[in-house]
Amino acid sequence: MNNKVFEKKSIVPIVKEIRIIGPLHSGKMAILGSIEQAFLNWNKYESGVNIGFFPQNSNMENLCYQYKITIKKGELPKLNIDKITEYIFDLELRGSRLKWFLGKKMVRFRVLYFPGTLSFPSTAKNDHDWSKASGFSKELVDSLDNADGFIACLDANDNDAAFDFWANLPRILGKIENKPKKVVVCLNKSDKLFADREEKAYGSLLNESPLKYGKDFIPKSGLNCLDMYCKGVKLGICWSSVYGFLKTKGYANYNSNNDRLLLWGKEYNDQDVINNWMPYHVVEPFLFMVLGGVKGVKKYSVNSQQFKEWIMGKFSVFYRFLFRLKAVKAKG
Repeated sequence: MNNKVFEKKSIVPIVKEIRIIGPLHSGKMAILGSIEQAFLNWNKYESGVNIGFFPQNSNMENLCYQYKITIKKGELPKLNIDKITEYIFDLELRGSRLKWFLGKKMVRFRVLYFPGTLSFPSTAKNDHDWSKASGFSKELVDSLDNADGFIACLDANDNDAAFDFWANLPRILGKIENKPKKVVVCLNKSDKLFADREEKAYGSLLNESPLKYGKDFIPKSGLNCLDMYCKGVKLGICWSSVYGFLKTKGYANYNSNNDRLLLWGKEYNDQDVINNWMPYHVVEPFLFMVLGGVKGVKKYSVNSQQFKEWIMGKFSVFYRFLFRLKAVKAKG
């Protein structure tokens, strides 16, 4: 099942400038830190794509190392990174099965991480240094202006933080001249959301569409904001989880009682913990940035949704008219 790591050849990589944004504690850093482990668990036969992963700067190497060392204790590292940080890695993509003849391509991701505290401050609190936040927002705007796309991380269990994100987003997107071509909204911490369903957690996740949940969790104004400021953007929505799921047993690999891995403790050695750690959908958002469509990331069209609502509204008016006409005839 583990992905074969290819010997890296001298291929000129396609460079993708990606930004990871979102409110505080939304799992932005965790997605980057767990991505190497996710690649090691990548199923090339299920996805149709074989992948090689190559960190390209010390920030990326150190982050992956910190996560792998700390996860042995059953928890994620608590990194207090309060500045814009660059992480660079290469992906070598090669088609599997019948797609092998397509050859391979090398994609370099230059990912800028933006801390959530100043990027998307809470609308319920007024204790922020707004002058500092304003300067930070300018850096975010300038950075997004040069980006191919961005990954927006939201904690799927925190409606208030999601509200703060969508409330702050218009003031940022409205100042960008070169609009991003692709956006992925990651509904993070899905392990925590479904953990109480025990052995049915993974099955429940598969049956719960991120589009359906996202439309309830993401306000219509937020989606309209993307449509207004990023016309024609390719938007994807997906579940994601750094702790992951135990697919064969059905459980989320998350213990809500102590905020740790479920399979961790005296009965599990370090290798057992690592072997059972399978982050869920942390690779797919990056593949979406390259391929524009990937299993696990659901495409969402704001325009088609608005058209659907318009049509349904027209039908609703028509049916009300027929009902009233029928009532009048019945009285006559």
